[in-house]
Amino acid sequence: QSAEKKGAKIPEIVCFEKQSDLGGLWNYTYRTGIDDMGEAVHCSMYRYLWSNGPKEALEFSDYTFEEHFGKPIPSYPPRAVLEDYVKGRIENSGV
Repeated sequence: QSAEKKGAKIPEIVCFEKQSDLGGLWNYTYRTGIDDMGEAVHCSMYRYLWSNGPKEALEFSDYTFEEHFGKPIPSYPPRAVLEDYVKGRIENSGV
């Protein structure tokens, strides 16, 4: 957003989510096999996985973890916390 305000040309970026819910790689599903459209269904995430990188390296510059959760959180959050944060950022940005 700030680059655009400074006059930089920003290309249009289109993202696709293959699963039925947003969240990207943090979106866990127990389902595997083939879906109704004949596409492979798999999850690259363990249900109870914790981040192996600090949240400070994953945080959006315009939407902090503290802003989302209303309090500080540990540096290495579990998958469900990161999924919630990503979905909150999506809602907050109006995407």
